[in-house]
Amino acid sequence: MYSRAGVTLVELMVVLAVLGVMASVVLLSWPPDRSRPAGQAPATDSIAVLRHRALQSGRPVAGVVTIGGFKSAIIALPDGRIVGPERLGVSPLTGRKIDAQAPAR
Repeated sequence: MYSRAGVTLVELMVVLAVLGVMASVVLLSWPPDRSRPAGQAPATDSIAVLRHRALQSGRPVAGVVTIGGFKSAIIALPDGRIVGPERLGVSPLTGRKIDAQAPAR
């Protein structure tokens, strides 16, 4: 008799099942992302909310976002653009002139 070299379908399915179980154990034991405090939305979410409010109301909407530990006031315009304090030269919330070199806090 002769022997065939190769892998049967059952062997292949068993290997895939074992790999799937191993992958699920690794993913379930992975620690959750704790890079930001609980309840704090990322800046992109805050910017998206401001943009949506501006588009809905047809008027500019001002807000504050935290990026890299620095608070920055921004304005969402009704045409979908976002304008930051560097472009305005003044803080949108206080109306005071800002120094473009110093980070907003």
